[in-house]
Amino acid sequence: MSERISLSDDSLLAGYAENIQRFELALEWCHGKRVLDAGCGSGYGAHFLACHGAASVLGVDISDEAIAEARRNYEAGNLRFECCDLQLVDGATPGGQFEAIVNFETLAHLAKPEKFITGIKLALTTGGALITSTPNGELVKTDQHGKPLYRYQHRTYSAGEFKTLLDAHFADVSLHGHWLTHQGRLRKLRARELFAQLSDAYYNPLARAGRAIKRIAGKSSHHPPVYSGEADSYAGDYIIAPLQSRALPWPPTTLIAVCKI
Repeated sequence: MSERISLSDDSLLAGYAENIQRFELALEWCHGKRVLDAGCGSGYGAHFLACHGAASVLGVDISDEAIAEARRNYEAGNLRFECCDLQLVDGATPGGQFEAIVNFETLAHLAKPEKFITGIKLALTTGGALITSTPNGELVKTDQHGKPLYRYQHRTYSAGEFKTLLDAHFADVSLHGHWLTHQGRLRKLRARELFAQLSDAYYNPLARAGRAIKRIAGKSSHHPPVYSGEADSYAGDYIIAPLQSRALPWPPTTLIAVCKI
């Protein structure tokens, strides 16, 4: 799992097709609006919104490194980036109030999500919308205390928990699911099978002996295979649909909420 997808490595290429679908969904509420991308990371999503109909976009992130990358790679007349700690937002943001706020894949990382949501709501104009997402807690591996094993996450949410959290702050909350498709599941299955075959070939006794001989001879040998199939995504791998539609017979990987005041 990649903490932040970036142009500086392969993570943006691997995760773009999945992640950009959330911004495509958000366009309905961002077109012609002043938009805040809260937790913009490397800036690709804020740039997408700015180039596809938003009146203006401000991308904010706690990471100086992420903001520097965003400013370096993405430019538009209606786009800017600022460093900001989302957990300290209390209605006062670098850009004032916004007609739409997008906040994807950060709630699970926040120690005080309720405080963040309260502040973000104050940054919305009357009639504005928050579009936010979080990993589906039903699929997240946790320890015996229920804490996610992924070290950057404080907690995750089931669909019911996610809606309860947001219902406390917004009058109108609708949930969507981001599903892995049949095509995506098949491709990931094939990727796991290929990785297993490569691992078997790499670690078999003859291959081990061959690498040992190379080392003795002062020659370099291949590194162990690295599995990246779970992170990679392609255009047909995911779909977004209303959660109640049960678009596919397995749980969605991500929960998305559209919240209106």
